[in-house]
Amino acid sequence: MISEFPLFLFSTLTGIAAGAYAVGSVFCKNRQEASGWVFPLTVFLLAAFGGLASVMHLGRPDLGIYALTQPHSAIAQEAYCIASLMTISLADLLLLRLRGKSPRWLIVLGAIAGLALMVVTSRGYVISQAIEPWTGWGTWLLFIAGDLLMGAGLVALFESDVVGNKAFVAAYLVLAVLTLVGLVGAAMAFAGSTSGSLPFIAAAIIAPVASAVVLVVGKSSKMTARGTATWMFVLAVVGVAIARYFFYAVCAF
Repeated sequence: MISEFPLFLFSTLTGIAAGAYAVGSVFCKNRQEASGWVFPLTVFLLAAFGGLASVMHLGRPDLGIYALTQPHSAIAQEAYCIASLMTISLADLLLLRLRGKSPRWLIVLGAIAGLALMVVTSRGYVISQAIEPWTGWGTWLLFIAGDLLMGAGLVALFESDVVGNKAFVAAYLVLAVLTLVGLVGAAMAFAGSTSGSLPFIAAAIIAPVASAVVLVVGKSSKMTARGTATWMFVLAVVGVAIARYFFYAVCAF
């Protein structure tokens, strides 16, 4: 296990949560149904466990508390975004559970919090001076487009009907292309490192390419919408997770 495994968990879990809430703000149409509250609950739990992993990375909880008093630090900014996303998703959950609906402005705020978390997390690595491959332009797309791709997969899991929605398919394909470009950029940046470029090439085949193929082919095959959504989500998460694991693995050398 890599020494930066808590960071891997942090960026993957919170990335899925942030990406799902951002994409869901546009494509989740069944929020008024009896089980609509399960989506914000899932986002809340993913963000909570991801935030806990971030604290584990620091090793001492008191350091986490101290970091919150330094608003210019990446850790503090990430914490503010996670707290905002958790608070909004919890409010969304309670409103859906108690009243059966949430105001549109609350959902938009959650999407903004999610997008802000992606940007802050990406920026924290890009401006890092300690690890040269992290500063490459591919890092931006690996985290932002990667989060949105995984999040779109989670949205499809909750609302499998979206795999037949032309706007969703178009958006997913755009995210797949951006993620692919980011992974190619990462492969170039890590080519001379101990992680090498192969993990990022493999991730590119699995996440953006394979999941996009499943989405497109699934529409014209006998695969059910639920099956298509499941494979999309699994491939997106596995591919992006492989890339991020080796993104952090370079720290061990």
